[in-house]
Amino acid sequence: MDVSLGALRQRLLDMRAWDSSGSSLDKRIREAINNAMDRMAGDLPEAIVPDEEHIVLRASTSSGDDGVSAYVRPHGSDKRIFEFVDESRISIGYPASATTWRPSVDGTWDGIMHIEVKDPDGQWHRRQCREFFYVQGNSNTERKYYVTLDRPWRNVTDGSPTPMQFRIYQPEFFVRDDVMELLEPAVVWDETRRQVWAIDTGGASRFDLGDFQGETSGRPYRMWRSRHFQLAAPTEAPTISTPPNVLDPTVLTDPEWAGIKSLKAGKFKICYTYVWGRRDSEWQQSPAVAAGGHVEIDSQQKLFWAHDSPNVTAATGDVVTHTGINDPIWESAPSPVTEFEVSEKSVIISGTNIDAMLGFGDSAAGAMETRYGRTGLRLRFYVAHVDYDPTNRGEYVRTETNERFHLLCEVEPTFDQAADMLPGDAGGCRFIWTGDQLYDYHRPLRHSTGYYAWKVYPHQDARYELDLRVLRLPKRLVDDQDTPPIKRDAVSALLELSLYYVALLDGADQSGAQVHLDRYNEVVKTYRKRYGNPGRVVEPRSLYSRGTRFKRFGTFES
Repeated sequence: MDVSLGALRQRLLDMRAWDSSGSSLDKRIREAINNAMDRMAGDLPEAIVPDEEHIVLRASTSSGDDGVSAYVRPHGSDKRIFEFVDESRISIGYPASATTWRPSVDGTWDGIMHIEVKDPDGQWHRRQCREFFYVQGNSNTERKYYVTLDRPWRNVTDGSPTPMQFRIYQPEFFVRDDVMELLEPAVVWDETRRQVWAIDTGGASRFDLGDFQGETSGRPYRMWRSRHFQLAAPTEAPTISTPPNVLDPTVLTDPEWAGIKSLKAGKFKICYTYVWGRRDSEWQQSPAVAAGGHVEIDSQQKLFWAHDSPNVTAATGDVVTHTGINDPIWESAPSPVTEFEVSEKSVIISGTNIDAMLGFGDSAAGAMETRYGRTGLRLRFYVAHVDYDPTNRGEYVRTETNERFHLLCEVEPTFDQAADMLPGDAGGCRFIWTGDQLYDYHRPLRHSTGYYAWKVYPHQDARYELDLRVLRLPKRLVDDQDTPPIKRDAVSALLELSLYYVALLDGADQSGAQVHLDRYNEVVKTYRKRYGNPGRVVEPRSLYSRGTRFKRFGTFES
């Protein structure tokens, strides 16, 4: 049975005894089907086909751990920055340092890791870490490692002469924004294959299961849902311009839309999001890696293309192509969309400088120079290839053209690739697209509504991978070939609910709308009876299973 969008629309038209009158009616029916899918996800989650989610829990790091003779002190002129030093206050990146430990600067610690710091009075304070990074010193062997904070420290003098102890830890994990339900249990992927069962949030609080300064740690076996977090979305659309006719060849040698392994010139749409943090590359790495291999991603790189042709530096032979972008921990909803057309010349694409908006945009030498561009936030640009003329520039023919947005690149908010060619118009976040850089077909645009945090007990004492079965919110159906992720025997419920919305949109058949809604409710009841308990068993479980005794199975008690 064909349950694609086109087939569903035709069945609805047949049931209403209508003939499609064109794109306007087709669009209204498409919206009715999407509205029905959204409602069914809440009314009848049993009808949604389950999916998998993989989460990485990271171990904590504390001053005094084996191999970690590291401490922190505030930056000498900026209360939003901590510097990592050894016991003698020597930066840990210097050859004379007494420790070989280094914080992760590849973005996987940004945002998700928090820091506890013990002040000179013995009081512990908590901060969320914005970005871990290093600054190159006077030689290749000298680096200073820093972390920017979500809130300022109380002064710039603490840690002198004695540096302060710290603990870097991950207090919670986040599933993707489209996950609406975790299907128990989660499983720790190691030799124990320990199950991690969910408990209620109130019960976790009553029994004091939250992490407190790492007092209780081990392999987790309980989890509960915590806070909700959402990044604010950009409010301005990206701007499009073309390079000037006279260019400095050291800046851009070929200002034209490229013709080697490039997209066909034509009509495009583009938008962008804000992102923060990076998921572990074990599971979240994009598969679109160009020949020559993946180049390590770190916080020093200003521009990552989703997929680029291999580019080898002639002098050294090093592959400089940066491909394969880790998915972020958090992503905002998209900005407004800009439409543009490419004929012969490349385009300059601009977004907002969110770093400057948050007070991290001053690059001048002085008090805030070190924090410049270190919010941890980046801009993700998504492009839709709407249409092209086969006679245009570009070698890739027979590629899909539609309204779907796919990941093009990820850009540092302060990065300005066009500053030298367009002086006087600087502002950050500008890059040049020549068409050689392809979008990632595996990374479509998502409209995020925020993320739920989950906590575990006990707090993880090492790196663990959790395998979860989840129910995801259905993706919006756009093209006629799109198919909703529902079980076949739930299609009748989808049709009745879609007809309900179609009748409402019609405006002349309110009684018919109620009839379809009543039929839908009856189908839902029948479906729940059939699939509410697919295993046909009730697991005996102790009444104390959510209490201090933590029994998984037992007998029922009155």
